[in-house]
Amino acid sequence: MSRRKEEPGSTPRRDDFRDIADLCFEEYGDKVKHWFTINQLYSVPTRGYGLGSDAPGRCSPKVDSTCYAGNSSTEPYIAAHNQLLAHATVVDLYSTKYKHQGGKIGPVMITRWFLPYNDTDPDSIAATERMKEFFLGWYMGPLTNGTYPQIMIDTVGERLPSFTPEESKLVKGSYEFLGLNYYFTQYVQPSPNHVDSDGHTAMMDAGTRLTYRNASNHAIGPVFTEHKDDETKNTYYYPKGIYYVMDHFKTNYNNPVIYITRTSGDETREEAKFDYRRIDYLCSHLCFLSKVIKETGVKVKGYCAWSLGDNYEFGQGFTVRFGLTYIDWNNVTDRDLKESGKWYKKFIATKNLAKPIFLRSSLTFEKKKFADA
Repeated sequence: MSRRKEEPGSTPRRDDFRDIADLCFEEYGDKVKHWFTINQLYSVPTRGYGLGSDAPGRCSPKVDSTCYAGNSSTEPYIAAHNQLLAHATVVDLYSTKYKHQGGKIGPVMITRWFLPYNDTDPDSIAATERMKEFFLGWYMGPLTNGTYPQIMIDTVGERLPSFTPEESKLVKGSYEFLGLNYYFTQYVQPSPNHVDSDGHTAMMDAGTRLTYRNASNHAIGPVFTEHKDDETKNTYYYPKGIYYVMDHFKTNYNNPVIYITRTSGDETREEAKFDYRRIDYLCSHLCFLSKVIKETGVKVKGYCAWSLGDNYEFGQGFTVRFGLTYIDWNNVTDRDLKESGKWYKKFIATKNLAKPIFLRSSLTFEKKKFADA
């Protein structure tokens, strides 16, 4: 990819993206009936242009000295803006040229839920609401209303691009369904936003700090990815978060059709086959997903566990494992269902999901791991 294409301030290359999509629709439209335009819209602007940790590796020098160029305070907003326009252009192409194929099209959003660090502190509560707008509303505002959330317009000012009337019309409602990836929930506390500092990033504009422990030092849920040498690197899961996310999208974004396109996370090599944490995660989240569908009527039409098999993870290579199936990287044809894969196979084949085996979340994975080894 040329450097000119990478830079978010250069001429947008929406035509290139449209042409690639045009080819895909023409070649595979008779077979593919659900199209995702871009996966995790939030990730590329923030990680690729804010932190420099993902391609194209742009950021401010004070954020990461290894970045070859960039501005972490402005470029994420430009990249996100161009992503939205590229996405909407492709949706418009499909709707006008390929609708006869009988398929549907939409983006994939990365989601989280957010809870106040101190639920009796007005500042923590306000920070939590800001975080929802900067994380979820950044994209869903334009996709639903054709404009960014007012809190972003007021806070970011001239660093936030604006849509022309034609662009707003193009972006608004440019989906037939949403793919939602949900992983975890975090506590939110207020934090200063030093816009003028050399190390400022767009992700600081919400004026928040995210943590897995609240003001009472209470962890938000069980550990999923554990780092025994450094607890601050641990990730925790909060099953009810998926309930809140689904209800939020139903209430605030016109009750869209939703497909859960990713949940879960990675485990260590030691837990590679005996991944009881993943069973706990899947079981508990599926229970709350079932609950929110029944109680609110949210239109969830499908669910995908992450993922079918171990995969290559950008930035981490083959050192982490996300799959329901274990893959031997020395012989990729050697594949075995992990314990989570065996559980999930039974789950999707069972009609009576009220059985206790599916409605309980066992936290005895350490004992089971050694018993089965």
